[in-house]
Amino acid sequence: MQRYGYAKAVGDVGLCTMCIEHGCWLVDVCMDCGQRLRWDRPSVDVSHCSHIVKAPALHATPCASHIAFQLELDDRFAHVDCVGAPL
Repeated sequence: MQRYGYAKAVGDVGLCTMCIEHGCWLVDVCMDCGQRLRWDRPSVDVSHCSHIVKAPALHATPCASHIAFQLELDDRFAHVDCVGAPL
């Protein structure tokens, strides 16, 4: 989100749990105070509690099966049919 200023549509899918580009897990809470992140926050990288949205300090790297699954999700969300509607 910090690099592009937006979140990918695939991130709205409950099965999506990691970022392929960065090889890290997605977060849904503030790492500073634990408050749940909301879509209507003040900025894409600032939560309602005014903390910067960031990855946890210590986290396990996703395994090969998680990466393969996420690649499949990303691929399915990236394709569109000939009239521009998502498949």
